[in-house]
Amino acid sequence: MNTLKTIAFLAISIFFVIACETNTTTSELDEISLSSTSENAKHANTFDVRIELVDRNGNPVGPNGLRGYFAIDQETGETFYPFRSEDHNVFKGLPQATYRFDAHDGYFDGASSQIVTLQQNMVASDGFIVVTLQYWSE
Repeated sequence: MNTLKTIAFLAISIFFVIACETNTTTSELDEISLSSTSENAKHANTFDVRIELVDRNGNPVGPNGLRGYFAIDQETGETFYPFRSEDHNVFKGLPQATYRFDAHDGYFDGASSQIVTLQQNMVASDGFIVVTLQYWSE
């Protein structure tokens, strides 16, 4: 019987210690909720972006010697890369922000960069925002 009382006392003591350590006030919960909501709202809109290359006359060209594309969020500095290597020119699910889209230059060729703020009214009928970079070569 003494052992049972000891176990019950320990269980209740542990419960109170845990409850006291994890006590969060309502105002703290509201603050956490508001910061999470504003952060989620900031990134609620995501966009799919496709890079297209054109020559100086506006004619479509392939990537030739370019070694890939990237996008840099102008506010955070975070760098994004295409979704898959097969779709070397497609970015999936970019959060709404302003990006500098660019290419890794090849040995004798490269592409201009383009700064774009992603917005819903830029989405084409195929679901993509098209960012056009001008290709150059020596």
